[in-house]
Formats: sequence, C-alpha cells, structure tokens
Amino acid sequence: MLWVRTATVEDVDQMMQLDYRYYPQKWHIDLEAVKQTFRKGTQLARVVGTAEGIKGYYAALPLNKDAYEKVLCGELKEGELSEYVLHYRHHKEVYIYSVSIIVDIEDEQKKLYSKALVQDMPRFFNSLMEAGVSIKELGAIVVSKEGKQLLERIGYQHHGQILTYEGLEYPIYRAHVWSILDAIKTPITAF
Repeated sequence: MLWVRTATVEDVDQMMQLDYRYYPQKWHIDLEAVKQTFRKGTQLARVVGTAEGIKGYYAALPLNKDAYEKVLCGELKEGELSEYVLHYRHHKEVYIYSVSIIVDIEDEQKKLYSKALVQDMPRFFNSLMEAGVSIKELGAIVVSKEGKQLLERIGYQHHGQILTYEGLEYPIYRAHVWSILDAIKTPITAF
C-alpha cells in the first residue's frame, strides 16, 4: 500500500540514501546536519513509501527572506541552513526553499511515487495556509533535466537567475503557491 506523510528525523537516513544515490556528490549534505534540521520539529518534508520503505520525498524549508535569497544565490550552503529554518508555529510569513523533490528512479513504480508527491503538495500548502502561514514565495536550484521538467510542470518559472557553483551553472526557479496549486489543478482552500 502506498502512503504519504510528514517526514520525521527517523526517516532522514532513507531520504539521504536516495539523495546520495541520485544527486551529484557536490550537492550531498552531511547526514547529521540534516538530522539536526529535522530535530527542530517543524514540517520540513513529506515522504512517499510502501511496506518496503521510503520511495521518495519533497523537502520544503521555511526561511526568512534574507536566508532564502542567500541560499538561492549561493551565499549560504544547504548544509548551513539548520540555524535558519523557521518553525511554522512561530513564524507566519515564510519563504520556502524547495531543497529536493526525488523518487527512486530505479523502481518500477517511480511514476506512481512522483504522482503521489505532486498530488500531496496542495494538501501540504493548504494546511499551512489554514494554520495562518503566509507562503511568500517558493524557490529551487535545478540540478537535473528531470527536476527542471517537474518544476515547470507544477508551476515554477525560470526568470533568468543562474547560480554558478564549482564552475557549472544551475537555473533558479521560483513560484507562488497559487501558481503551484493552479498547475496541479487544486483549489486554494485557505486565505
């Protein structure tokens, strides 16, 4: 049976196994740094899985505007974000850095996992808005062709901003939550 739920610190090992398997080495984040971030106790990721374990996830880190812009322009590294992650209970205006959207691409059911994660996004964003959280913008650094295609399909846009990292260029994509909800064809239930 397929399920989607909020990730916990206990899920981090399986989540990072996917990252380490599919993302280039230079984008790997230290396992303990990720666990430290998850110990903050806020909703940072949603995982999809089966009885066999976690098959994919998307991570959405709530940040203030300054930290958000710094990570998107490369002044702040992903492994340094723990101290900047906000808790939704205490911060009602956030900028979400979309760290990762990944599924096990070697699994026969990869499309089913991707679909489940994408269909979960409106529920996640609507639940935040219903709790009084204002999502000002979402942003992502694109490191793969598949990531670019997915982000474009779900409402993110590239406005020309490029991050140069270790001699390579990576496009920056941004979105407003209503663009994502519209692209996924889900009504906004809170405002």
